[in-house]
Amino acid sequence: MTIRSVASARGRTAWRDDGRLTKVARKGAWTVLGAARHKDAGARTIYSRFGKTRSGLRAEEMVRAVTGSVLIEPSWGYVIQSGVRLFEESTGPNWTAGEKAPWRLAMPSIRDARAAAQLKGVRRYPMVISLRHWWEWNYFHFWIDVLGKLSLLASAGIDVARSPLVLGSYASELPFVRQLLGRAGLAELDWVVADGYIAADEVVYCKTLRPYRERLDHVMDLLRVPKQPRGERSLFIGRGRAATRRIANHAEVARVLVERGFEEVHPEQMSIDEQIATFSQASRVVAVHGAALVGLAFRRSSGMAVLELSGSSYGNDDYATLCSEYGYQWQGLVGNTIPGRAPQHADFAVDLEQLRHTLDVAFDDPH
Repeated sequence: MTIRSVASARGRTAWRDDGRLTKVARKGAWTVLGAARHKDAGARTIYSRFGKTRSGLRAEEMVRAVTGSVLIEPSWGYVIQSGVRLFEESTGPNWTAGEKAPWRLAMPSIRDARAAAQLKGVRRYPMVISLRHWWEWNYFHFWIDVLGKLSLLASAGIDVARSPLVLGSYASELPFVRQLLGRAGLAELDWVVADGYIAADEVVYCKTLRPYRERLDHVMDLLRVPKQPRGERSLFIGRGRAATRRIANHAEVARVLVERGFEEVHPEQMSIDEQIATFSQASRVVAVHGAALVGLAFRRSSGMAVLELSGSSYGNDDYATLCSEYGYQWQGLVGNTIPGRAPQHADFAVDLEQLRHTLDVAFDDPH
């Protein structure tokens, strides 16, 4: 495995939330600066098709390359050509289209980019592939939106084994990322951690609209996860040790599930190998909505039934979608949100009678 960290004292910046006026001013400056450059100069589309985002909006799935004197700035992963043209589409969520534009979340300064371009300590590569994404340090987004780009690149004929793959600074800090990059086929790739500006003669970037299963199966194959694992374990993932989005009556819920043969596990305390072994052996899972449910994909082609618990203030269809694509049975149960926190982080209480009934439906339990 090769994981290189690229840093420069003047080039390194941390994620920051600049004020709205600062973002607007920077967006305007980049637009004016890039207007004098022909839109096709040094940029080409390798692959493109239009599809629908998860919210039903029309969006482009694409692979593009930018050549010349190209930078990838470290904080957000924007690609900048010749110090004057910023490619806003080079970062941000895969599904962005008609939703909140990347520049409204963050926008680099022209001064910082030009200063970095003049730094002699910035290392230049012949070609790099950027896998940068807004919430790249999150477990779910790292799987789905960072490593999830690899299947699209492969289908577009990009050989990721021939060029360095650029990740954000989180990659040198998070244990689960380092474990994944050190496993099986991912360990054979050349990873560059962007603690500072990356310079290259050519940068390839992409956005994917591929189904979750297609993205994850490609990574599973690289990780050499068995395609038809066996096992009949029943798991309960309750987020009891998490800081947010917990079950307020966790002990009572756990008691009901233990009576039904479930064992409580804590994926956040497991190594990647332990997570693969645990989820691949599970045929029944009850879990609170959260990133740990990406592990459902480790079951791959074997059957599974899933009951997802969430509060009334927050939830989405990511894991219902994942289950549908893998052919798993999925059922949802919404609890009552406990006031006092932001909706995304609020705890919730589960009605025990409703839980028992839903267990009977979700798992065809004879009790």
